[in-house]
Amino acid sequence: MKNIFFSMVFLLSLLFLLANVNEAAVPCNAVTAKAAGCVGFAMGRDSTPSPACCSGLQRLAETVKTLDDKKAICRYL
Repeated sequence: MKNIFFSMVFLLSLLFLLANVNEAAVPCNAVTAKAAGCVGFAMGRDSTPSPACCSGLQRLAETVKTLDDKKAICRYL
């Protein structure tokens, strides 16, 4: 449980670090698809995020436009 918490904190921190602030909405299915590569790391099965995880979160961060987008992504995750 502790690993999952720290993994999620890491993923969310990475997302916010990479986020651009402009304007638009982020659909839930886009968040799910782009963060899917991170499941193994978030569940503690992988010791480090995979390249698919990192690239997916980078693409997700590129879609973030507003603070509301960031909040929506947190709710989806």
